[in-house]
Amino acid sequence: MSTTDGIEPSSGAVATEPAAPSPATQLRRRALAHRGITIGGGTLLFIFFIALAAPLLAPHDPFSQDLGRRMMKPIWDDAGTWAHPLGTDSFGRDYLSRIIYGARVSLLIGFSAMLLSGLVGTALGVAAVVFNGVFQFPGADPAVPLYGFVFLVALGIDYNIFLMTRVREESLEHGTRDGILRGLTITGGVITSAGMVLAATFAALAVIPILFLAQISFIVAFGVLLDTFIVRSLLVPALAYDLGRIIWWPSKLWRVGRHGV
Repeated sequence: MSTTDGIEPSSGAVATEPAAPSPATQLRRRALAHRGITIGGGTLLFIFFIALAAPLLAPHDPFSQDLGRRMMKPIWDDAGTWAHPLGTDSFGRDYLSRIIYGARVSLLIGFSAMLLSGLVGTALGVAAVVFNGVFQFPGADPAVPLYGFVFLVALGIDYNIFLMTRVREESLEHGTRDGILRGLTITGGVITSAGMVLAATFAALAVIPILFLAQISFIVAFGVLLDTFIVRSLLVPALAYDLGRIIWWPSKLWRVGRHGV
């Protein structure tokens, strides 16, 4: 081959294209390319860290009252001190500590909403798979998701009320965290049995040859079992145990307790 045109002869190597980035890398690049996702995700992680590390970061007990230090000024005021950087309220409670512990309340609200949407969403999602892929139903009544939501929210809240009422009674004598364990132990068998009976009752509606009732019976029965064995038995007690006595806000029990937990 002539090289008079300045073209070097091929060495026999085959050019290869660079490997495509992994899905995780692509997701990270897309997230970093959108400022809103980056800021929102960073803020959420910051709040999550503050909530977890609240006992280490808070300079004072957010629940203790000291009337001798009430209405203190923040540090940017001439009368402010670094002992209470943001000042104190009318009961002498440190504002900074209360804001830090308030992150836990924010997470509690968000987590509760996630539990509610997760319970209903999971039940509806599994029902859609079963209806379309297993039973081959021709469709669903538009009112089915609405009725399923109403039944699951009402029945799920009932079981949580039963659990937390007993937990509150035990907390008055043994403290919040011990009360949660004792309340879960005492009510576990009763509430689980009631959930199974209720699920079986709704499942009996499936024998009626009406498509609407068959779909409602499956959604409610599956959702009740999910709430009984996962949400009420694991998620709610675990979250309450982690947060401690702040779960009783704004009742008096959140400020005082036998063991302070």
